[in-house]
Amino acid sequence: MKLIRQLLSAAALTVTIGVVTYFAVTRYVVHKAEENLKSIILSHRSFHAYIQQVMHPTYYKAKDEGKIARDFYAPQLLSSSYMTRVMHGLFNKEREKEGLPLVYYKMASQNPRNPVNIADEREAYLLGLFNTRRDLKSHSEIRTIDGKKYLLYAKPFLETNQACLRCHGNRADSPIGLQQIYSGQGGFNESAGTIRAIESIRIPLDDEFTAAFVATTASLTAAVILAGLFFFNTRLRQRVRQSTEALAESEENYRHFTTLTSDYVHKCSRKGKEPYRIKWIGGALNAISGYSSEEMFARGCWLSIVHPDDKHPTAEALASLKPGDIRDISFRIIAKDESIRWITDSCQCEQGATEDELILYGAASDTTDRKKAEALLHLTRASVNAVSDAIFWITPDARFVDVNEAACRTLGYSREELLNRGVFDVDPDSPPEVWAQHFPELRRQGTLRFESRHRTKDGRIIPVEIVANYIRHDNDEFNCAVVRDITERKRAEEEHESLEKQLLHAQKLESLGVLAGGIAHDFNNILTAIVGNTDLALMRLNPESPVRDNLARIERAANRASDLAKQMLAYSGKGKFVIEPIDLNRLVEEMTHMLQVSISKKAVLRFNFADSLPTVDADATQLRQIIMNLVINASEAIADKSGVIAISTGCMQCDRKYLSNAWLNESIPEGLYVWLEVADTGCGMDRETVSKIFDPFFTTKFTGRGLGMAAVLGIVRGHKGAIRVYSEPGRGTTFKVLLPAGDKPKDLFNGDQQKQAVWKGCGTVLLVDDEETVIGIGAEMLKELGFDVLTAMDGREALEVFAQHQEKICCIILDLTMPHLDGEQTFRELRQLKPDVKVIMSSGYNEQEINQRFAGKGLAGFIQKPYRLSMLKETIRNVQQD
Repeated sequence: MKLIRQLLSAAALTVTIGVVTYFAVTRYVVHKAEENLKSIILSHRSFHAYIQQVMHPTYYKAKDEGKIARDFYAPQLLSSSYMTRVMHGLFNKEREKEGLPLVYYKMASQNPRNPVNIADEREAYLLGLFNTRRDLKSHSEIRTIDGKKYLLYAKPFLETNQACLRCHGNRADSPIGLQQIYSGQGGFNESAGTIRAIESIRIPLDDEFTAAFVATTASLTAAVILAGLFFFNTRLRQRVRQSTEALAESEENYRHFTTLTSDYVHKCSRKGKEPYRIKWIGGALNAISGYSSEEMFARGCWLSIVHPDDKHPTAEALASLKPGDIRDISFRIIAKDESIRWITDSCQCEQGATEDELILYGAASDTTDRKKAEALLHLTRASVNAVSDAIFWITPDARFVDVNEAACRTLGYSREELLNRGVFDVDPDSPPEVWAQHFPELRRQGTLRFESRHRTKDGRIIPVEIVANYIRHDNDEFNCAVVRDITERKRAEEEHESLEKQLLHAQKLESLGVLAGGIAHDFNNILTAIVGNTDLALMRLNPESPVRDNLARIERAANRASDLAKQMLAYSGKGKFVIEPIDLNRLVEEMTHMLQVSISKKAVLRFNFADSLPTVDADATQLRQIIMNLVINASEAIADKSGVIAISTGCMQCDRKYLSNAWLNESIPEGLYVWLEVADTGCGMDRETVSKIFDPFFTTKFTGRGLGMAAVLGIVRGHKGAIRVYSEPGRGTTFKVLLPAGDKPKDLFNGDQQKQAVWKGCGTVLLVDDEETVIGIGAEMLKELGFDVLTAMDGREALEVFAQHQEKICCIILDLTMPHLDGEQTFRELRQLKPDVKVIMSSGYNEQEINQRFAGKGLAGFIQKPYRLSMLKETIRNVQQD
């Protein structure tokens, strides 16, 4: 026990001596170190004093005398802080050469010009202390920094006075050179009377303390060190184990999350103006781009795989990011398999370790499917708006949730106005009690088709055909209703019904004139659009294009239809037949399709045309009637058997002997005749039948009227021609029509196009027509001729437009038949507004009819529908020349 007490006493004594010795030596070491620090500070202060008391006055005097530029400023010559900091750095280098520890020195400030002088937390505290306690001249303490003991010594250094404010006051009042060197607000905006900086100096004391401690308490120190090492080792092993487990868990979590996410994530950094470089990348990079992390690191940055068209805007977007910015950037990349993928990168920019370093964090999503879906959605919307029929999406409570553009045009509302309305506002035939039954029925049937009426914005009631379709989207129900304006169809049906009643009542061919007069106007409007568009297309099309043949067929068919319209007008008593030079071969060629669809499917058409056939002076419509009647008769003669119908043309000199065997030979002279022959391989006729075929009301058909061949004979008689007939029972029949050859060459038909002079119009033309198709093609043709175009859909609108723009309107093309005010009434009103106005009347009636109605009334010109570009050009040119 005694030994133990002695050991304990010795240990206690050793500890006491060690502690006393340690504190004594420490006190001495600290005292010496403090004296060293004071001497260093005094040296630095002397240097500061020299700069401020000698160099600064000299500098400002030289500046005031003009020896130095007023905006000159060089911190290497004028900043005592800068020069002292540099000098202290050289001082530390010398200490380092001598193996001495480095001395920390800073002129600490909370508003320094140079960030290296920014006060740390303790220095900031001391700045506040010195400003608060002005009697405090210095402060020293021993502080442990990063596990090491330092002697910290601080003294107030710079108290701002009025002279200091020349460089440390308002930035705008400081020397220009100083402003150019220091771009921020650091060092500026100081106030007089404050201590803006302290001298902070510290020196490490560990070596001195260790020497004193080793010299006086070696055994105690060894024991403490051993105990400390044991404890540290135990703690270290525990922390290493915990860190290893946490790292393993973190890596496992990362592996799972990167497997689950569909994005690839990255961290990039850059310094200054350098491009971003990848620091870390992972996630679904390979799945999206096809590149591995290693390949992407080798490229340096994912910007290298951005699509060339998107690379510049993407780089600009990245360059514009500032610390704290969060932004989504969309661009395309070219994947490793050369496919193009859309990417949306959610980026966050942060400040790096240094002032010029930026860190970019990003999570990039593959949005290719979404982009495709958006494009498809836009296409779908554009397609819906391009549909000519109105489409309404309707809820079960009869509200409109969406409409297409055709719905707005049909009803006259804007889209916003329609979306604030419902079925009850536009459909007078669907009150709430009817709608209550409609939607359940639609839910059961899926689709309903019915007719109704709609009320337009201006109060008009229009008939419509509705196809209602039931749609269920998620948990919502809709009626997608496709609505067609059937006003024209209803009108046509009513006209047809009326004409049919007249035809059934009259039972005469003259009743066809009623039908013809009723539809001729609309028919001509339609033909105007067809002929005009075809004419423009042929003019604009490459001469080598294979489409020209198709357009030429359309043009020929339209010309035939135009002739048919003229014939209908003639039947109705509102037009006359026109005799003109006709190429018989061309006429038959143009009828080919019409003939083929008119004959039996077992009959075959064959054509044998003579070359360089002279023209005949005839009415094209009447000749087509001859050809159609003869070919249909031939087809009916073939009946259900297979057979051939041959159509031939030619030219021959006919003498009296040859003409004596023809019908109608009594008054026609000898000479050159163009002939058309229609031959069939049908049943044929005997002599008695042949002798009666041209008698009125004679027919070999059960349901025939016996007027077809009589009409043929009448037309031939009117053209001063003749007919020869060859027929035998069982061997077929041949009809040969002889027509006097004309005195104009065949090339007459292309003459208009060949001799048209180059001419361009100028000025503004007002086009008035109640048919949208005529307005559309007419406006396009006028623009092609060089005119500006104003349009009106009826006479009232035409008068309003003319009143507003009469000074610039050079000509008016006015439709004869229109609602509200017809062409004749509108013409009179226009003449009252401007007596010398030039009006060209447009109608399906012929020119003679129009001239009779407007004789002596000042009509400038006339153009017959349907008209071609050349006709329109010639008419307007003649009017302007007159």
